[in-house]
Amino acid sequence: MTMLILGAILFFGAHTVPMSVPLRVALVGRWGANAYKGVFALCSLAGLVLMGVGFARSEVAVLWVPPAWARSLAPVAMWVAFVLLASAYTPTHIRRTVKHPMMLGVLVWSAMHLLANGERATLWLFAPFAVYAVASIVSAERRGKRLGGGEVAWKFDVMVVAIGSILWGLVWYFHAALFRVSTGW
Repeated sequence: MTMLILGAILFFGAHTVPMSVPLRVALVGRWGANAYKGVFALCSLAGLVLMGVGFARSEVAVLWVPPAWARSLAPVAMWVAFVLLASAYTPTHIRRTVKHPMMLGVLVWSAMHLLANGERATLWLFAPFAVYAVASIVSAERRGKRLGGGEVAWKFDVMVVAIGSILWGLVWYFHAALFRVSTGW
């Protein structure tokens, strides 16, 4: 469990730096943009690896029994999350309507995993993602950060729904092989 927690601290520590514009500007000024991005990427990757290994090695400790409906809702919620993630950087009606599709997708993904699983390691893995997604949205709103407007096209909406659906299907199908956790379907 220690490895999982350390990984979360490293990953989310790196990801909270951009929320503080003065800190980010100071680090870029001191290290240079490429070095800053390199340190950010290394901390993020190391944090993800530590979280994954820590999660895989953690003991199963049930904290609560998830409601039965949560496992039934999971496939639909995960599909929505993947479509939101796919629309994050594409000029779609989805992106225009949903202010922060990537963070909303991360929030749906993490919240659904928390609802559908009641183990301690799941709590330590997914709760930080949910908290970070909310903090990121609040931070972006406070900074007045908006995704680009401009022209949107339905063809891009169709494309991101297709890409999100394909990714969702692949992750759902290979979930047990990739993460050693069955979806139950």
